Amino acid sequence: MSKGAAANLNFARDIMTKKVYTMHEADSLVSAWKLMRERRIRHLPISDSDGNIVGILTDRDLQRAIHTEFDQNGDVRFTIERFKSGESVGDYMTSPVRFVTYDTPLVTVATTLLEQKISCLLICDTAPPAGEVQGIITTDDLLWALVRLLKDEKEPLLRRLIDTISMSPVGPVAHQLSNEGI
Repeated sequence: MSKGAAANLNFARDIMTKKVYTMHEADSLVSAWKLMRERRIRHLPISDSDGNIVGILTDRDLQRAIHTEFDQNGDVRFTIERFKSGESVGDYMTSPVRFVTYDTPLVTVATTLLEQKISCLLICDTAPPAGEVQGIITTDDLLWALVRLLKDEKEPLLRRLIDTISMSPVGPVAHQLSNEGI
C-alpha cells in the first residue's frame, strides 16, 4: 500500500459499513437472531416507535437471552437456542448508543471504543439527535483497516530480514538474546 492509500484511512467515513440493518424495540428476539444470522452481523441498531435509535442489540446480548437449563447441582445440563416468549429486543438491547460523525478521526473512533469498552459506533452525517444514521464502525472494521495499513511494502522486507537472521548461524544467539530481553 502506498502512503497515498494509507492517507485515505483517516476518518470514520473511510472505513464505515454503510449498510445498516435496524429493528424496532418491540420486535422479537427470534426475529433479531434470524436477521443477524442471515446477514452475518453482530450489531443491530434498535429504534423506538418514532424511529429514533435507542439501543444496540449485539450478539453478546442475544447470548445472554438464550435459555440455559441447570440441574439440581447447579451444573449446566444443556443450552438450547430458545428465547422466553414475550421478551423483545428492547429487553436485551444495550443503551445508550454511542454516535460519531463522518469526519471523526479514526484515532478518536478507536480510542472511544477502547475507553467505553464497546464494539461499535454508529456514524451520523451530523451530530445526533439531528443527524441520521449513515453507517456503523465495528472493531472488525478497524481491524480490516489495520490489515490494509500493514500491507505496506516495508513489512515483507522486514519479515525477510528476520527470516534471514533466524536461519543464519547468528539466529540462535539472537533468539536467546531476545528471550533475555537484550
